[in-house]
Amino acid sequence: MKHFTGLLVLFLVISSCQNQDKFGYVDRSVVINGYEKKIDIEERFQIKNAEFIKKRDSLIRQYESERQSASLRVESMTAEEIQQLSREFKQKEALIGQQIQAEQQELQKAFDAEIDSVIQEVKDYVVDYGKNHDYDFIFGTSDATNTVMFSEEANDISQTILDKLNSDYKENM
Repeated sequence: MKHFTGLLVLFLVISSCQNQDKFGYVDRSVVINGYEKKIDIEERFQIKNAEFIKKRDSLIRQYESERQSASLRVESMTAEEIQQLSREFKQKEALIGQQIQAEQQELQKAFDAEIDSVIQEVKDYVVDYGKNHDYDFIFGTSDATNTVMFSEEANDISQTILDKLNSDYKENM
């Protein structure tokens, strides 16, 4: 029986040494917000948004100018002509509003698609990194979802992932 107990303890010690899982965690907010590709996309869309705002403001100024000009002519118009002019301006205002809304939605949709693509790229990169570096688990955490409540700092691989992502991005530019 002593022999059996000794073998059992030896077996447990050996098996526990072999089952050491390697794990880490990534702060998704740190990685995604620090990723140069995402920063470049945001800068590019800030420029596009500024151009959109200029175009929108120009359309609005042009409309207001036409409306002000028409208001000067109203005194010499009949009631029927005034109603017709009013309908034309309401129609034009609606069309301008629809145009502005459509362009704004298109810009937002394009931005969201590119950001979603970057997020998926980061996720895929973390999976590949985990496989290539023999991780059994890599947890994700962020300000919104704290899946890691505590871990040693050594398990935080966020900066390592971010550095490698940015290095690869710069090489492929």
